[in-house]
Amino acid sequence: MHGSTPRDPRALEAFMRHLKSFETLAAAFNERYASVNRAVAFTPDHGTHIDPATGKGTHGTDSPEDVDVRHFWGVSRGS
Repeated sequence: MHGSTPRDPRALEAFMRHLKSFETLAAAFNERYASVNRAVAFTPDHGTHIDPATGKGTHGTDSPEDVDVRHFWGVSRGS
């Protein structure tokens, strides 16, 4: 998104790779710790907006696009 815009196909492809990596890590974690209560969270640290000066994606402001981000949780009971 820094090289283009947040919804550019290349940025979305990179985001999908991050999600796939998270899915792989979460599955391994859940398999390893299946016997205990656990939580898995996907917690991005920021969103993104388009910089009017460059027309490209950036972050670091207090704008809603940068600070209002979704987090996802999974809570599992041990077996």
